[in-house]
Amino acid sequence: MVNPLLTVIFDLFLIGSAAAIIAGLVLEFRASKGAAVGSTQSAYRARYARTTTMTRRSRRSARLRAA
Repeated sequence: MVNPLLTVIFDLFLIGSAAAIIAGLVLEFRASKGAAVGSTQSAYRARYARTTTMTRRSRRSARLRAA
C-alpha cells in the first residue's frame, strides 16, 4: 500500500514543476515580444493615432512609444 502523505507530496511536486515550466514559457514569450525595428506594431500605432479621437497627451505618448 502506498503512503497517502507521499502521494500528496508527489502530486504537489508535479503541480509545482508544471507551474515552473509554464511560468518559464510565459516569461520567454513576454521577453520575445519586444519592439523590433520596422515592426508592424509601430505602423498600427501610427494608423490608430490618426483615426481615433485622442488627447494631445495620449498622442504624444503613443508617438514616444512608437519611436
